[in-house]
Amino acid sequence: MKKGNFSGKLNLLKFKSACIVSVKGKTATKRGVFIPIEDNNMFISADEEMKPKGAYVDFIAFENTELGRYGDTHSIRQSVAKEVRDRMSEAEKNAIPFLGNMKPYEIQNAAQDANAPYVETVPDECYEDLPF
Repeated sequence: MKKGNFSGKLNLLKFKSACIVSVKGKTATKRGVFIPIEDNNMFISADEEMKPKGAYVDFIAFENTELGRYGDTHSIRQSVAKEVRDRMSEAEKNAIPFLGNMKPYEIQNAAQDANAPYVETVPDECYEDLPF
């Protein structure tokens, strides 16, 4: 088995009934992704006081037979537990989303890259009006 690091992207809007929502807080309104827990076989872990501390989804990475358009070598698909899968129809199994792709991750030295972006240090007082 080849070892190495991989990078990838997950399209969170591929989950069933997922959407972009705006949520108004005390000091700001922020956009986020809403993914229904039960519709997507997610697992929520909790602490001793039953306060949620993690939201998990299982996935499988399949090696592609051909190199993808952007150099991706693997496709990522959601994985569901065997007992859940056994209760699903063929249509439901086929609807399990492909969430994204992966490719080998190559560490690049930005200091040697002439096109590396340059960012000036900004004084702390410039951040005073941020809502978070």
